[in-house]
Order: sequence, then structure tokens, then C-alpha cells
Amino acid sequence: MIPQAVFLPLSHAAPHWLKITIAVVALGLVAARLWLFLRRRK
Repeated sequence: MIPQAVFLPLSHAAPHWLKITIAVVALGLVAARLWLFLRRRK
């Protein structure tokens, strides 16, 4: 996903809304991957 070496410096310098946006995008990717994984199993 996002390399920690990139993510950690960003999280200190990034404005609050950008942190929220990154978190939402990351959660969305995880949720989509889980949903596809579960759908494929059935």
C-alpha cells in the first residue's frame, strides 16, 4: 500500500484534512480488497 518511509514524514508535515483523506482512501482500499476476497470465496 503506502510505504511507511513515505507515510511517516508526510503524516508530520501534512495538514489535518490530508491525513483524513489518506486514511479514508487507505480504508477504502482495504475494504474493497476484503469485499472482493469474500465475494470470490462464495
